[in-house]
Amino acid sequence: MHRGFTLIEFLVYSTIVVVIGVVSVEFILNIYEGKAKSTAYFEVQENARLAMERIVQEIHGAKNINLGSSSFGVNLATNPGTKLSLEMKDASLNPTEFDVSSGVLRIKQGVSGPYELTNNQVQVTNLTFRNFTSPNGKSINIGVELTIEYINPENLPQWQASIALRTTVELRDK
Repeated sequence: MHRGFTLIEFLVYSTIVVVIGVVSVEFILNIYEGKAKSTAYFEVQENARLAMERIVQEIHGAKNINLGSSSFGVNLATNPGTKLSLEMKDASLNPTEFDVSSGVLRIKQGVSGPYELTNNQVQVTNLTFRNFTSPNGKSINIGVELTIEYINPENLPQWQASIALRTTVELRDK
């Protein structure tokens, strides 16, 4: 009696090992892709949330809009030199300006800044302000549209993430 494997047993065992190996590799790749997607989406969400909170906070605290210096209905991300300019109650913060430079949202307050509000892992692809001030001027409202995307130079699907936010903010301290 010979001890060993027959050719058929060897082929069956080899097939089982190969199938287990392929399934394991696919499982590990799916975990990696899911982690990458989750990381990219988290980064986009955090940047968008913090940026929008800061914009809303500054608009709420503004005394007025500097209409001559502000660009409404224009995407600040694709039109260099455009901005939203606010007049604040505290003169040392005048003007408070939001702009986008090389995909980075920035704020400048008085002579301080500009300071970056988004990090180098994301880019602002749309920042549009709209003037919704009432005709009698009693209610000053600014619409804000903000789109942020994860920077993905290789255009890999697992690193694609973007978020678009939209709100309207009323100046409280005019």
